[in-house]
Amino acid sequence: MKLIDSHGTDQVLDDLAEPVSEDRADLVLSTAHKSKGLRWHQVKVAGDFPDPKATKNDKPGPIPS
Repeated sequence: MKLIDSHGTDQVLDDLAEPVSEDRADLVLSTAHKSKGLRWHQVKVAGDFPDPKATKNDKPGPIPS
């Protein structure tokens, strides 16, 4: 929704109609399942992704790789 709010429906649809290969992309949108095992320099996880289980000190544990 933020992409549509920022760039407009027409721009988002135009961009989706002509995707580029991943190695030429500035941004890659993916599901967690599909991206598992891939390596990128930077990753942003959406807020609806479940938090890792807490460790013994009740802090979030590491995200498994």
